[in-house]
Amino acid sequence: MIIYDLSDPELLGSKISLTKDNINWNRPFGNDDKTLSLINYIENNSINIKKKYLSFVNNFSKYKLNKKTLFQSLIYKKNYNLWPMTQFSEKSDYKSKQIINSLKMISLHEILKKRSVNTIVYYGSNKKTLNALSIYCENEKIKLSYKLLDQKFNFKISLNNLYSCLPNILQSLVWIVNFLIKNIRLKKKNVSNIKNFNNSFFIFSNFVHLNMNNIRAGNFFSYQWGNLNKLLAKKNITSIWFHHFIKSPDFLSSKNGSDSLNKINNKSKFEQHFLISEFVNFKIIFKSLKNYLFFYLKSYFILSKINNLKFKNPIEKIIIKLQQDDITTSLCGSLLLQNIIYIEVFNEILTKISKENSLMYLMEGQPWEQALLQNWKVHRGGKSFGYPHTSVNFWHLNYFENFSSIKKSKSFPEYFLISGDLAANNLLQFNLNKKKIILVENLRYSFQNKFFKIKKSKNKNKVIILGDYEDITTSRLIKVFKKNSSNLYFKPYPAKHFELSYIRQKGFKIIAKPLNEIMNLFETFIVSRSTAASLECYMNDKKVLVFLESEFLNTSPMFGTNTVQYIDKNSIVNFEKLKVLKNKNSRKLLYLDNNLKRWNILLKKLNEKKLR
Repeated sequence: MIIYDLSDPELLGSKISLTKDNINWNRPFGNDDKTLSLINYIENNSINIKKKYLSFVNNFSKYKLNKKTLFQSLIYKKNYNLWPMTQFSEKSDYKSKQIINSLKMISLHEILKKRSVNTIVYYGSNKKTLNALSIYCENEKIKLSYKLLDQKFNFKISLNNLYSCLPNILQSLVWIVNFLIKNIRLKKKNVSNIKNFNNSFFIFSNFVHLNMNNIRAGNFFSYQWGNLNKLLAKKNITSIWFHHFIKSPDFLSSKNGSDSLNKINNKSKFEQHFLISEFVNFKIIFKSLKNYLFFYLKSYFILSKINNLKFKNPIEKIIIKLQQDDITTSLCGSLLLQNIIYIEVFNEILTKISKENSLMYLMEGQPWEQALLQNWKVHRGGKSFGYPHTSVNFWHLNYFENFSSIKKSKSFPEYFLISGDLAANNLLQFNLNKKKIILVENLRYSFQNKFFKIKKSKNKNKVIILGDYEDITTSRLIKVFKKNSSNLYFKPYPAKHFELSYIRQKGFKIIAKPLNEIMNLFETFIVSRSTAASLECYMNDKKVLVFLESEFLNTSPMFGTNTVQYIDKNSIVNFEKLKVLKNKNSRKLLYLDNNLKRWNILLKKLNEKKLR
């Protein structure tokens, strides 16, 4: 069997006869039906492959290292656990590039179990893939030969590359120094600065995707939360907001963000806003560094035990090898220090609050959420709600666990606030208790037609490309469509600095306004595989093209709906002949209602203590 890790078989540079017995490690481009694509296999067997991966990640923490399990070995101060905060447990395909290869190895194992293969020939350029195949073949007694292609040393001297070369402990020190420099101008807050409201909502979010006209006027408006703060105030419910500062074109420093929030606080009666970093004092830093050094030393013992584990399934060993860097940086690198600081600062914030209050947070499956939830349950807070501000994508594994095997976990909110049938069904497929799901309107999209008066364009053929968070994906989009650049516009990703001069050189016209404000200016939208913008455009009856890359899964929120058109680098697009694709139940993808009836019912039940 031949396995090639290239998008185009012609790049093999040899006279190999490819058949359906051969395997393409990636997604084929064009009409390649000669080989079996692992990406296609995964997507065609998505539920099965996903369940196998989730099950292993969940069970891995139960492996014994001497007398204690891995989970027990990572207990922090009796009440907390660092394991759910690791990158491996997080399962973010954006942060961990080896998750996709892990899924591919699971698929390859399934395929080979049905075939009699005595030799595998690998053609590609990925040494980690080759190493994984080597372990697999040794275990399964399969002969492996290979030819490494396109091996070009392309190391660029940059601060990020130099940082990645440093030992873990030095990376951590660099990170904490950088953090202190960025936040040195912040006026530190004490818990006493928080008004001790009773029956309040404590809301944790990201300081990004903001309406700057409102912010400048001293009124908080986040596109992720819509008018939730106004709804709460209308019902005489106070809200206390804690924001993760994210550098953006609107706010280049945390000091600018803090100043804007202070202006809002001085004007508002029913809400308060803080940056989380405002509560990180030198006491917390010192305590965190001390505990980091303890776990840093402890982690090397844990890592050595992990390397010597005996797995029942050969794929399990391969997955650990592929994601070894993720585990290492989480247990002894800068991520460990960050997670400890999160635990300490949330402990500082939540220690003295009223137990009658409720918690709501922007749910994305990130490590800080684990630190928050664990603290919330330690301090016996009130109800907790996780709110994904957009749909829950099938392949965004950070939202998912093997829910049926987890009974009482501090890693989950009491309730999931879900805003559409597609997201709810994705979670229910993996045995999340239906009682944990509360259906609400989507705040991000419900209000867009009400608050943005948009003049419709006379030119119905205008096409715009929406930039991605990842620079490489944006570059690929620009490269594919630059030939049609006279008719194309480009909108940069709101929380990302991309070199716009490069885009202008390619002939694109740039529009940097929020998507809500330009929605009706264009007929056709070209988006990346992972952005939630495809859903937003689709809900506005636009023609949507989703750009797929060969080495990645289709992580679009539209996956499984057949309501958008997918393209790749070889696609030839006739924009004039494109059609809007609709399903009968398309409106149930998201619940949209300007009156927020479902949210009103939730708040009423919560106030009357009738929430199940």
